[in-house]
Amino acid sequence: MIASERPAGAAVICTGVVYDYGTRRALAGVSWSAAPGMTAVLGRNGAGKTTLLRILVSLLQPSRGHVTIDGHDTVRDSNWVRRHIGYLPQDFLPFPELTTVEFLEYIGGLAGSVRRAEIDDVIVRTNLERFARTRTARLSGGTRRRLGVAQALLGHPQLLVVDEPTTGLDPEERVRIRQLLADLATRSTVLLSTHLVEDVAALVDHVLVFDEGRLLFDGRASGLEAHAASSVQEVFHDSPTFPDPRYIVSRATPEQGGFRLRLIGPANGVNGKPVTPSLEDGYLALVRRPSAES
Repeated sequence: MIASERPAGAAVICTGVVYDYGTRRALAGVSWSAAPGMTAVLGRNGAGKTTLLRILVSLLQPSRGHVTIDGHDTVRDSNWVRRHIGYLPQDFLPFPELTTVEFLEYIGGLAGSVRRAEIDDVIVRTNLERFARTRTARLSGGTRRRLGVAQALLGHPQLLVVDEPTTGLDPEERVRIRQLLADLATRSTVLLSTHLVEDVAALVDHVLVFDEGRLLFDGRASGLEAHAASSVQEVFHDSPTFPDPRYIVSRATPEQGGFRLRLIGPANGVNGKPVTPSLEDGYLALVRRPSAES
C-alpha cells in the first residue's frame, strides 16, 4: 500500500465515560472528541490517562458511557477497533530473545494479514535498519520505544495510541520519538498521553488535561497558556523555594548568590518582572493551584 492509499485518521468521540476500580473512580464522566492529527492527553501520574487509553483500545470496558472510533463502539465493535488501532503501552517490553525483525514478524503474524514488505516499511519509517538483526534485549531504551511504535504501525492503523512514549529517554532519543510522532500525525489520528509538558509543546495543538479522573481542559494549546495570563513573574530569591503559598514555583535557576524563580500567582503580590506564560505555566496554573487565594 503506497502512502497516498493509506487510511486517513479516525474520528474519536468519548461520551460521559466513567471507570471505577472497585471503590476508586479513575474517570468521572469525561466527554471529548479528537479529529485526525495529534491530540495530547496531559496530566500527572494517576490522573486517569492510562485508564482512558485502555478503554480506547478495548482493553477495558467503561463502567458507564461509551467511546466510538469512526462510529464503531469500542465495546460492541471491539474486533473492528482492535484491527484499526495501533497501541504503544507505557510498559512495552518486546520478547528479549527475538531480534527486531523476528519480533515484528511475530506481531504481524498475530494480526494475520501483515506482509514482509510492510515490516520492512515500518523498520525504515522508525529508523531501525541498523537494529533489524539485533536481539531486543540489547536495544537501548529509546530504540525499544521506536520498536514499540513500529509494531503499533503494522496494519496501517487509522488511530495510533501512545502512552508516555518518551519517559526515561535521553534528550536525543526524545527528539527522535517526537519527530516520528509528528510525521505520523500528518497521515493518521495520534493520541499521545504524557505528563511531560515539553513533549506537548513540541508536538501538538489540541490538548486534553486530566486531573483526578476529571477533564479540566479541552482546547488549543494557546488556550492552555491563557490560564496563566498576567500571572507569571520572575524574581531573584535566596532559596529555590518561595515562602508565599499563593505562588507556584515553576522553575528555579541557580545564579550567583541565589536563584532566579519563575512564579505563577497574583500579579501584585511580589515586585517581579512579568513574563509571557508558557504552555507549562498554563498547565501548572490549572492543575497545581496555590494553597491560598489572592
